Amino acid sequence: MRMNRLVYSLLVIVIAATGCLAKGTHIPDQPGTISGAVSAPGLQNAVANREIVFTDATSGRRYTTHTNNVGDFTIQVPQGRYHVNLTMRPGETMANKIDDVGVTAGGVKADVNLVIATPK
Repeated sequence: MRMNRLVYSLLVIVIAATGCLAKGTHIPDQPGTISGAVSAPGLQNAVANREIVFTDATSGRRYTTHTNNVGDFTIQVPQGRYHVNLTMRPGETMANKIDDVGVTAGGVKADVNLVIATPK
């Protein structure tokens, strides 16, 4: 009798979990992905290992990533809207303005491009 209840309980859990994973259903805790690149026209080696901070516009929680040796980056974050901040070096300025970036659970935002202005 006890074994039947245990099997029945496990079966209910499996069926419920399978229903949650149905095609097109997003699990709320599933992260989204933000990717892009940092470029600096005319500045050699200016894009490697650059720190980029994504701050959740609602909670203020910060998520940090770094560029690879050619300036590309990818980060997984919870669903939400993020302020984007590239850590600048002395004398640098941004050549473009980046609006907040929105990402959905399981979604990909793949065109976040940050451009460092060439010093005059």
